Amino acid sequence: MVNKTKAAELSTSGYTTSAKLGQRMHQRYPELWSRLESNAQTIQFVSSEFQRTIATANAFRSAADPQNQTLPVKVIPLDSDTILAMKLTCPRWAAAKTTVQTQVANEISTFDAIYGAELQAHVSKGLLKHSAHELTPEQIQTMYRLCGYDVSLYNEHSHWCTLFDERTSALLELRSDIRYSRVYGPYGALINQHIACSLFSTIVKDIDQALRNPSTASSMFRFGHAETLMFVSNLLGLDQALGLTAPPITGNMTFEQSLHRGFRTTALVPFSSNLGIELYVDQTSQAFFRLLLNERVVRLPGCTSGVCPLGVLRSKLADDVGCAYADICQV
Repeated sequence: MVNKTKAAELSTSGYTTSAKLGQRMHQRYPELWSRLESNAQTIQFVSSEFQRTIATANAFRSAADPQNQTLPVKVIPLDSDTILAMKLTCPRWAAAKTTVQTQVANEISTFDAIYGAELQAHVSKGLLKHSAHELTPEQIQTMYRLCGYDVSLYNEHSHWCTLFDERTSALLELRSDIRYSRVYGPYGALINQHIACSLFSTIVKDIDQALRNPSTASSMFRFGHAETLMFVSNLLGLDQALGLTAPPITGNMTFEQSLHRGFRTTALVPFSSNLGIELYVDQTSQAFFRLLLNERVVRLPGCTSGVCPLGVLRSKLADDVGCAYADICQV
């Protein structure tokens, strides 16, 4: 039986991973932490109002700021969170999530008709005599999900994960991504492309303030959810940066096509996923940015290198910065 209270908490593995990430940020940006002696607001931490995200933020902060010079983590109330837990304050997205379920079910049904027998044969062979009944694709998907929990929470590879090889793992990730790419990703309702506008309006405001007065600029660390990053990906076009965008994720796409898709949750939102935007100014006062997805440089479309003119980012966000969030989210 699942303990729902415990399920909402940050696991020991999650705490350790967040702390290690905080340590790496401390090492990567030493000049930031040195400024804390003169101004405790140089670095700020913001979290959505979920127990797990708050715990993640606190674990990160404790490791990144071992001398405890920063202010406590600021928590955004759920009923007014348009920045990190935006799906809870956007009725249009909630309505679209319901509407898209039929399309999701149809695509998954197509996938199961093509790949279901292969998956069933492979997993049943691994189970040997432990299962007397034919497994459904949904049951196999659950086993694969349990494998993911084993790895992310306990670094355990010798239990559920023994049932899957590279091909079946890739197929089951594709089956899962059919849903995620429509509920949260670029192949769903139009609201998915713009729901992160309030977050980026805030980020651009922070960038403009830093450019106007670098001596008082603050570095912001925000802690949200996997879907937060998926919404961010839609607005930035990260699927284009990570792989091919055509054809869209469908139930009948070939295995080879699936390997080149841009929307891939294991690449975009793995355990403890993160996205960083670094701001640079050269000797001529021209501004540049660098994007890091899960601590690796990502080159956005329109950028010729990892360090890219800030104008490229501004152009990409032009239609969303300063959005009327309440209006775009009303049903």
